[in-house]
Amino acid sequence: MAVQTASARLHDPRSITPVDLAAAVGQSLGYVERAARARARRVAATHGGDPVPWRSRRNLERHVANYLVAAWFGAGATGVHRYLDVGCGIGALAAWIADRLDASLAAVDTDPLMRTIAARTAPDAQVLERIDRAPTADLVTALEVVEHLARGDQHRFVATLFARVRPGGQLVISTPDESAYPFGDSGYRPHVGCLDAASLHQLLRRATGQHVEIWHLDGGPFTARRGRLLAEWVANHLWATIAAGPVEALVRRLVRRTRTIPSAPTADQLGTIVLRPHSVASEPAGTGLIARVTKPLPDGHEATLT
Repeated sequence: MAVQTASARLHDPRSITPVDLAAAVGQSLGYVERAARARARRVAATHGGDPVPWRSRRNLERHVANYLVAAWFGAGATGVHRYLDVGCGIGALAAWIADRLDASLAAVDTDPLMRTIAARTAPDAQVLERIDRAPTADLVTALEVVEHLARGDQHRFVATLFARVRPGGQLVISTPDESAYPFGDSGYRPHVGCLDAASLHQLLRRATGQHVEIWHLDGGPFTARRGRLLAEWVANHLWATIAAGPVEALVRRLVRRTRTIPSAPTADQLGTIVLRPHSVASEPAGTGLIARVTKPLPDGHEATLT
């Protein structure tokens, strides 16, 4: 079953069609351009929902797909009045989703430069440094963030996230699945706490005490092609060996000065992204994982929008 429109309030989308993804990337690029202008295109971040550091449209498609699925989850039975994105980076995709859901936005990032840019990108949003200072929300997301935390810090992080979810609301977390890489590791240095589906499920179950749903994302930018994964593994380990101090600083400066934002793709340039529930996936499928945890309502209460 493919989800065709933003207004479709479906709890369990099964795929993102090329038409869906092309439209979503096209819509999001307006927000990315706005964020880029806030920093004269010299935007740099290494975490969260920030697609700008890379020239690759594939990476932008991956981030957009994660946010799109989170929006579909959020637009479920109760809808979203307030949306909280943690690890928002420049805030472009969080602002896009907030507008898509017609929700007020709160955004959290530990990087002061990212917060400055996010505040300019989404001037009506609350932009904060700490999760525990954020308002509660119907939808809380941390997309491509948890793998940047050491394993020993992840339980507290998830528990703090879940504390910001309103009763009846949802926590949505995505992370790369590096199981298909050589030795189960992409070699990308900022990923210090990588999780597979089983360890992600265990983390969320223990930190929230609730039922956890996990999907594998496969196809499109999540396709696990053996040759590509091997090349990335080699490149990441080589970079980790030679890049230190002045070398890394010089490369980052060159990237900032020469970076361009990807152009919008057409549907015929894209593939279908399939969401496979972890409960029925017999083996790792694709390089993406996305999980949802719903906070139960108190006994005798019904969800309402306030």
